[in-house]
Amino acid sequence: MERSKTLPSLLFVAVLLSACTATPLKIQERIVGTWHADLAGFQVAFEYTTTTVAIAPHAPVPYSLEGDLIIFQYQDPETRRVEFLSSDVMVQTDEMTGIKQTFKRKM
Repeated sequence: MERSKTLPSLLFVAVLLSACTATPLKIQERIVGTWHADLAGFQVAFEYTTTTVAIAPHAPVPYSLEGDLIIFQYQDPETRRVEFLSSDVMVQTDEMTGIKQTFKRKM
């Protein structure tokens, strides 16, 4: 009887420990792909790789990540705070102006 209670308890502890050690995806992994956002009143597709972002047909712009900050390497670097509301919704907040831009993943 005691043995029948021990096995489920051990399984519960193993599941709990594995859940605690699971790491969430990093921003650099989550950001990769095609995202749609409003830009000057038009829906635009942004193509993110692990190191650049591009709006066709323009040349890609390199970026770097520091925690939840994305730094676009323009002539004057631009910094935004990145937040994922879900796997398909990303919000970037301009650090200077506080303006938020919402991106939706293209399905």
